[in-house]
Amino acid sequence: MTYFHTQDGKVNYLIFIVDCYSQKVISHGVYSDYPAENFLEVLNKAVKLRPEANLKKLIFHSDRGSQYGSDLFRGRLKDLEIRQSMCIYSWENPIAEKTNDLIKNRYLRHWNPRNIRELKAMTSRAVKHHNTKATKRKLGRMSPDQYETMLTEKRINQPKTMRPLKQYGYKLVPASCAPNQMKYIQPS
Repeated sequence: MTYFHTQDGKVNYLIFIVDCYSQKVISHGVYSDYPAENFLEVLNKAVKLRPEANLKKLIFHSDRGSQYGSDLFRGRLKDLEIRQSMCIYSWENPIAEKTNDLIKNRYLRHWNPRNIRELKAMTSRAVKHHNTKATKRKLGRMSPDQYETMLTEKRINQPKTMRPLKQYGYKLVPASCAPNQMKYIQPS
């Protein structure tokens, strides 16, 4: 989740769910506030858009925002049999932070939406461009959609990237783990 100021002076909240493997924005939403229900709506959209996914093997990684720790959100993850992991520091969630930065600064700041209606349309446009046109070095200079298509067609091997412990210096930890019980590797 990140925030964005529109020209009308209002603060709006952008929620993205990103597949860490392909870096594709699976689901997103734009809201004028940020209760847990909005986060749940974006999660449910992601689940509907990936009906073939084996959710039992997924880990939902986020910061420790109260929405992610709410009974409503955690209950839905439990129902879906998705494991939850939460970080304390932003560098422990680099793909989400990078996605927030790209959408806000590469697209929305230049387009300068006047209000939430324009922001919703422009965010959808930015997500579509990100997923279909923006090439990623870590994906062999393919867009997230191209990369997923190649994986589906089994024309490429598993990537040698996406190794969080070495690349980003953090470990995924259970959401139920108290901060003083977590073990961190310092980022290099």
